[in-house]
Parts: sequence; structure tokens; C-alpha cells
Amino acid sequence: SFYHSKSWKETQAAYMASQCYVCEKCGSMARIVHHIIFINPQNINDVNITLNWDNLKAFVWLATRRNIQAVVYALMAYSLTRTATYPPV
Repeated sequence: SFYHSKSWKETQAAYMASQCYVCEKCGSMARIVHHIIFINPQNINDVNITLNWDNLKAFVWLATRRNIQAVVYALMAYSLTRTATYPPV
């Protein structure tokens, strides 16, 4: 899998070192590197998404979890408003 690949492990380690292991959201000690644009089956092989430092952020796990929850809730709310306007298929 991608997250076990040598290229990801090297990118992740280099990015964390470049951020001095500081969470970019709260300033605490960062523990993971998060993709801003989420990895999915359509972009998993696109190095501009998966390995590009412009698409990475160093976070503590809790900060990432809250960020993901906010995105999920926003998508759910958007999806609820959009599905109501389309006729059933």
C-alpha cells in the first residue's frame, strides 16, 4: 500500500524534519503528516498529490482527527442539500 512505500516513508520523514516536528495547527509536537487533498483511488498514483510538500501538513493526531471530522460533516451537509434537489434515478 502507498503508506508503506519507501517513497512515502522518505517524504514523510523529510517533511516532518523540515517542520521540526511541530504541529502546523496547534504548535504541539507533530506525530503524523496529513494530506490536504485526501488520497483516493483516482489520485493515488499522482505524485503531485501524494508526495508534493505543498499538499502536506504536520499535525498531532487529534488535530488531524478534528480536521477530518469537520470536512466529513461539511460534505455530509452539502450532500444532503444537493440530493434533495435531484430527482430519484
